[in-house]
Amino acid sequence: MAAVTFDFYMNTYRGDPAVTEATFQRLEARAEDAVNALIRFRAVPAQFEALYQKAICAQIDYFAIYGIEAA
Repeated sequence: MAAVTFDFYMNTYRGDPAVTEATFQRLEARAEDAVNALIRFRAVPAQFEALYQKAICAQIDYFAIYGIEAA
């Protein structure tokens, strides 16, 4: 299950409006993998869950702007 929903990305994080719901799933999956690699796939404590989700959203924005190939 994805750590970030499209609703969270658009309404809470206020993500890039160019990201559509159709492209969101692909970007979210790759962004989540990138963030998990940085934290070495450790469990995220509950108090840091919102920061974890925002990190994934920031990575989605990066992929949306520069492309997945840039990563």
